[in-house]
Amino acid sequence: MRYTALCLCVLLWGSIANAMLCERALTGTFTADKVREYELCALQENNDAVQAFLGQVYLNAEYGVSKNVQKALLFYHLSAENGNAKSQVALAKLLLKMDENDDTRAQIQDYLDKIKFSMQSDKNASFDGDILHPYALFMLAAENANQKWYYVSDVLSAPEAGGLLKNYQLDKGKKTQMQRLASRWKERKMFDAAKEVYSEADFKKFENAVRPKSGRADAFVRTQAIEKLKQDIKKYKEQ
Repeated sequence: MRYTALCLCVLLWGSIANAMLCERALTGTFTADKVREYELCALQENNDAVQAFLGQVYLNAEYGVSKNVQKALLFYHLSAENGNAKSQVALAKLLLKMDENDDTRAQIQDYLDKIKFSMQSDKNASFDGDILHPYALFMLAAENANQKWYYVSDVLSAPEAGGLLKNYQLDKGKKTQMQRLASRWKERKMFDAAKEVYSEADFKKFENAVRPKSGRADAFVRTQAIEKLKQDIKKYKEQ
């Protein structure tokens, strides 16, 4: 097992450095003058709660901050990528308000790539994760919180997600496509968690059991490996 304390990296469940930087940003009442500190906490320390807060502030022009829909997209997206159910709903709603077509989605993705790149202290950092379709976002948000044990965020439910998903008009073929997209997203997050918890050797064992490079995974072996990861993540979080 690997329990690292890489203070300068973005860790899944935080570190002393994370706590210190975010603690400085979150001390006292939020004002427009503290936006940069909040952005550093959100971007460098991957704090999904602060990401969600900034998405709301920029979208609604709160606390004297100028409205910026593009930044709202960025921070809601980052929070949603961490599994924050309320941010997944907020992002889906925001996307639905826009003219959603291939060109617009490409423009949004290009903007998110550029803005995060420009705001990161590490200019070699890449932007992880594409924007999910609103239906897929609603699916993820509506899923039972007990199934989200490997998510970064602690905000695992959004009461309105189920109703929004039910009322979403989408043809059967597209829904199937979105279900596959959501499943791939969840598996990616599970593997991200495994990389953080395990040593390189143990991660390879997990990968071979769950997603072997050749042939199909044995159902029993896969289930056992995932259950072991669940228990190991629980221990990791309790430290």
